[in-house]
Amino acid sequence: MKSQKTILIYEMKKEKEEKVLTICRKRQITVRKVQLLEYAQSLGSLARISKIPQNRTKDSGTLLGEEMMVFSGMDTNEIDSFLNDYKNMGISPVELKAVLTPYNIFWNSRQLYEELQKEKNRFHQAGHTVLENKPV
Repeated sequence: MKSQKTILIYEMKKEKEEKVLTICRKRQITVRKVQLLEYAQSLGSLARISKIPQNRTKDSGTLLGEEMMVFSGMDTNEIDSFLNDYKNMGISPVELKAVLTPYNIFWNSRQLYEELQKEKNRFHQAGHTVLENKPV
């Protein structure tokens, strides 16, 4: 699987999106704003991973109702550097963050969202607060 550095963003307000784009331009990271009709596509397809086919299904559901970010083609140091810049710019945190993996590459956006919500709920039930800058 060939992959370029990409961040998929979901339901981000324009001002915040512009700040993310500023960081990504500096770091040569592609940003892909995922549209509602694309929520049925696999994460790998959305991240433009070679050999991951695009399915023709269009999502007809509702918006997730929460921001989400998915990191693809980036190693831990690159993600940490991005998140450090993000924090230093004073951008409000996105609670739902994930890294594209062989395990979730064929999931669609709603499947990832549901899994991240479950993890967030377990984390809160355990009495923890959500980490501001670490994807799961």
